Amino acid sequence: MSVGGLTKGPADDDDSFDFRIKTDNLRQLRPLVDWVAEQTGAVERLPRVYLVVDANTVRRELGFRLRRRKEDARTDLDDVLASGIATVFAPPFLVQEVEKHLDGWAAKMKVPASRLRAEWISYKGSLTFCLDAPVQTEPARRLAQRDAKDLPYVYLQTNLSAEAILTLDKDIKETGSPTADAAVVVDLRDYARDQSVVVTITTGSVAGISLLVKALLALGRVLVRSVLGIILSLAAGTALWILHRWEKAKAGSSAFGRAWATFKDFVRKLLRTIMRSHSRAKLKWKRLMTLFSKIRRRTLRQFIFAVCAIARKALTIIEIAQRVLSEGHRTRAKRFRSQVRRLLRSDSRFAETSKGWVLQPWAAAA
Repeated sequence: MSVGGLTKGPADDDDSFDFRIKTDNLRQLRPLVDWVAEQTGAVERLPRVYLVVDANTVRRELGFRLRRRKEDARTDLDDVLASGIATVFAPPFLVQEVEKHLDGWAAKMKVPASRLRAEWISYKGSLTFCLDAPVQTEPARRLAQRDAKDLPYVYLQTNLSAEAILTLDKDIKETGSPTADAAVVVDLRDYARDQSVVVTITTGSVAGISLLVKALLALGRVLVRSVLGIILSLAAGTALWILHRWEKAKAGSSAFGRAWATFKDFVRKLLRTIMRSHSRAKLKWKRLMTLFSKIRRRTLRQFIFAVCAIARKALTIIEIAQRVLSEGHRTRAKRFRSQVRRLLRSDSRFAETSKGWVLQPWAAAA
């Protein structure tokens, strides 16, 4: 059963709900979570993972799209991307690598080449393309000896300090670059689903309470403006107290009592649902962080480059600073915007325009 984006399945136990909330909610609620994190520090920002895809991964994703029976069916990677938990990058080399194989793939998949090409054009829009710069790392040197054409993926992963390259390519995996397979994507998907339950219910509850408090305050302001309002409020309170005492004397048969018991049961299950989803999300994230623990921490310069590449438009200093924090950068700088401004002005890859800062057309992630 689906209600307002919620899909309810069989409960794991009687003390919690089994809601499946669309992972899209995480992307939509991220600005609210960021705002609360910035204003109060009481919640953590949602994480972001950077992945680099190769041509083989693209082929698998296109193959699923062609086989799916429902138009809105998703792969695990689609679900992850919809949540905003991960951003997928690719070197421009990927375009020519895919397009030179499209006709051959279409023949093997037994579909018209035009249909496969249309799916590729659609899929390409979900990727963030960045020029890659050569790096002299041990994995790069090893790969150069085995299959140099795959170097752009390794370069870009190092340039961005991306968590992994999504690939099954034996050469890339065996030469030491951080890679991820379908199992990692499933963990990311499960994390996004559980975290979506936590964030959606929590923010929804807070919003509901805020609206209720505002409504009560507004009503209170209206009532206390007049003597009549005060008299009516006292009379209503007295009537409710008498009614409560009368109903209480009926040994629990009160309609109020039954309604309160139902409400308490609902809240208890909701809290258990949040706790269960939070626990599962924490476990998945711990497993992922163990896998990604060897990745060099992203620098502020890398974060700024990624933010500008993802935006595909000019951004102001304020926007860049906010997005860098949302991407996961942690800072104790008291004048963080000034720090961002100095870095932009000192790096020739960034150019200032009348609308804000943009990447130079020739700029490579490095």
